[in-house]
Amino acid sequence: MENFVSIQKKLQKNVMLLITVTLTAVILIITILNIITLNANINKAKANIEKTLMAKGRLLAANNSLAMRGMAADNAFTAIQDLVAAALKDDKDIVYAIFMDADKKPWAIATKANPSGKVENNDVLSDSISLWASKLPEVGSKQYKKGKELIIEFAGPVMVDDEVAGFIRYGLSTAAMQMAISEATRAGILS
Repeated sequence: MENFVSIQKKLQKNVMLLITVTLTAVILIITILNIITLNANINKAKANIEKTLMAKGRLLAANNSLAMRGMAADNAFTAIQDLVAAALKDDKDIVYAIFMDADKKPWAIATKANPSGKVENNDVLSDSISLWASKLPEVGSKQYKKGKELIIEFAGPVMVDDEVAGFIRYGLSTAAMQMAISEATRAGILS
């Protein structure tokens, strides 16, 4: 004789199955919506951080391009070195600051290894970034890899009497930006 299963037990089993499936679907939908919201928030934070870094670099290059007009006209090497060195010293995102004349000869190259900006060898700068910077009619930016690090160079011409006297260049590291994005991602995942 077959085992008899009452209608009540069948109904209870089907209701439990329906509740389990519904609950699983609700949890899955909530999880997917949270992931979508998290990704949107991370992308928004990333865009804001990138926008801030780009504005900072453009402002730095534009302001110093204007500030150096008189210095370049007067061949004030020391004043230019001081200005370039001060920008590097005051901002942890700046990995280098360079002023090169219209012939691409450096007057100042400030780095973490050379914070004074003094130039020992004033040979023409012929790397691809220097060549790019030397053709700018106005402040511009370019991203490139330096080892494993992504650098954004901001450069602009220094004009004296409607002629290019040189170019101011700042290399900003994106490391702090990447760390802020990672922190925003971690914070979003943990919350």
